[in-house]
Amino acid sequence: MASLFPNVTSTNLGGLINTTKARGMRVGLEIGGVRWGDGRCDTASQLRFAKQEQMQVQRWLSLGGSIDSITTDHACTWDIRHELHQSHCSPPVPLTTRIDTVAQVLASWRQFLGLHVSIGFIESLGYWDILGPDGTMYYNVSPDTLNNITGWIPRLENVTALLLSAGKKYNPSTTADRLRNGWCRAGHDHVRDNGTNWDELRSNPWC
Repeated sequence: MASLFPNVTSTNLGGLINTTKARGMRVGLEIGGVRWGDGRCDTASQLRFAKQEQMQVQRWLSLGGSIDSITTDHACTWDIRHELHQSHCSPPVPLTTRIDTVAQVLASWRQFLGLHVSIGFIESLGYWDILGPDGTMYYNVSPDTLNNITGWIPRLENVTALLLSAGKKYNPSTTADRLRNGWCRAGHDHVRDNGTNWDELRSNPWC
C-alpha cells in the first residue's frame, strides 16, 4: 500500500504499472482489511476503513493498473490480545463477530475490484490449535492468554469454517464457479510444538 501514497508521483507509479503489464506480471496486494481498536470496534467502522484503503488503491486503478489478488493482514486477530500501543475495544469484540465483519469487508473489496480477483487472508498459525495430517495436535503458542479470551475459538479448522460460511453469505456473486479464484492463506508465522514448525497452511477456495 505504501507505493500508492501521495508522495509517490503518478509518473513513477505509472512506470511501475507499465512494467508489470509489459512483463505479464500478476499483481497481488496485501491490505489491512480490518483494524480493530482506535475507535474501530464494530462492522460499520471497519467498512469505513475499507473504503479508505480502497481510495488508495483507486489511484493505481485510475492510472491503468490492475489487481489480481488481495490478502488481508491479521484482520481477524488484530490487537485481540491488546498488545498494541493504541486504544483497545472495550468490551472486547468476540471472534465470531470479528469473522463476520471480515467477511463483510471482503465482500466490499469484491464489489470494488470485481469477480476476477482472488481474495484471501493471512493470520498467524500460532494463535490456534491445529491437527496435523499425521494426527499430531499442535497447540497455540500463548495458551495462558489466548485460551482465556472470552469467545475464543481454539481450533483453526473451526475459524476457517466460520469464515468460509460468512464469505458465502456476503459474497455478492451468485454462482459457484465464481468462487474458483478465492484462496485462503493462514501463515507467515508458525505453530511450535516440540520443535516442529508449520510455516503455512492453505485451505479450500472461498470468497
